[in-house]
Amino acid sequence: MIDLTFTAATMEELRYLRFNHPHPHVQTKMEALLLKAHNIPHYLIATITGKCENTIRSYFMEFKEGGIQKLQQLNFNKPHSDLDSKKDIIKAHF
Repeated sequence: MIDLTFTAATMEELRYLRFNHPHPHVQTKMEALLLKAHNIPHYLIATITGKCENTIRSYFMEFKEGGIQKLQQLNFNKPHSDLDSKKDIIKAHF
């Protein structure tokens, strides 16, 4: 079990960001943390949020490592193609 501590200020910020953050992925993270703060078991948090338990645990570890600021970071994988460098040539061709 991952042991986390939530202050009143943290809870208030989680509640606010749960509905007001511009990205839905971050909103889901905030919801998971709010549920954790209310001692909901991990498997139920996973069911409620529609995420797997490993993902939920990764959210908790992010929070433990860097707080709410870390949870708001979006680190999506953006692979690059070898054709990226030829983008202008391809556009000009069409």
